[in-house]
Parts: sequence; C-alpha cells; structure tokens
Amino acid sequence: MTDNRKTVGRPKAEKPQDKRVTVRMTQETFEKFESYCETQKVTKSEAIRRAVELLK
Repeated sequence: MTDNRKTVGRPKAEKPQDKRVTVRMTQETFEKFESYCETQKVTKSEAIRRAVELLK
C-alpha cells in the first residue's frame, strides 16, 4: 500500500540560506548599520545581503 500523506512543515527552499557569518564592529559602525536598517526598513541580514550584492 502506498502512503500518500503530505509532509508537515515548510517546503524546502530552492536556494536555502543556511550559511552564517559573525561580524565584529565598533560601536560607531554598529550604530550606522542599525540606522541604515531602520531607515530602509530591512533586517540586518537583508542589509548585509544587499552590501554583498554590491561587490559583484
């Protein structure tokens, strides 16, 4: 007998974001970073992704 039940949970992402980066920065740099995130209304992760895209 075949089991046709659906799986529980989120579907697998086409391009999983499973890499982590830890960054050390000065208080001044961190404040600039937080300010950017707040004014652009983006998460810290999205802000870093945007910065990396500028490197291409």
